[in-house]
Amino acid sequence: MITDTLKNELRILAEAQEAFELNGWKRVDAIQKDPQSNSTAYGTVYEKGGRRFYLNIKSADKARGFIDKSF
Repeated sequence: MITDTLKNELRILAEAQEAFELNGWKRVDAIQKDPQSNSTAYGTVYEKGGRRFYLNIKSADKARGFIDKSF
């Protein structure tokens, strides 16, 4: 069902946010892309060591790999 998919995506997003923070990434910006108004229009930019990652509901599943490669 759609609600189960959304719950899973939100869980992955929350895990990614926690992983960034636990690994010393700094939250530097929150973005709302106009004129969109869907879930991919909102996100948070994290930065560490000159690298940046735009985290939103769609990029969250890629975040773990990105964090692992950043060390």
